[in-house]
Amino acid sequence: MQLIQRLGPPLLILLWSLSYFFEIHDQGTQDQMLIRPVFYIMVILFIVNAITDFIELKKNNTDSFSISDGTQKILCYVVAVACYILILPYMGFIVASIIFLLGSLYLLGVRKKSMLLGLPIVMSMFLYIMFVELLQVPLP
Repeated sequence: MQLIQRLGPPLLILLWSLSYFFEIHDQGTQDQMLIRPVFYIMVILFIVNAITDFIELKKNNTDSFSISDGTQKILCYVVAVACYILILPYMGFIVASIIFLLGSLYLLGVRKKSMLLGLPIVMSMFLYIMFVELLQVPLP
């Protein structure tokens, strides 16, 4: 648990910078001249930080590596949100949202097939109608 508490904030910062890195990926090379090296340095520092924290916690206390069920669900959800952000530009809003909502509902314990299939489709249709048709705002 201590390892997760120590690596949580750096992991969130790394995921945020990863999303920004993919967002500027289509820009010109001159626009990426500062972003690429900074991103690579952040990845290297995160790996070094994770290894040193792991070694330090292993020396101090071996009981700190048990992860509760709630913590596992939170970590799975954080990874799911990161994956949703990463696949959104490639799959589009509707398809990515349906997949994300389906996985989120399953992770939260919903097991009825009608809810697992119906709610993501209805929610995506609602958001599409609300934004594209009524507000006339394009979806990604």
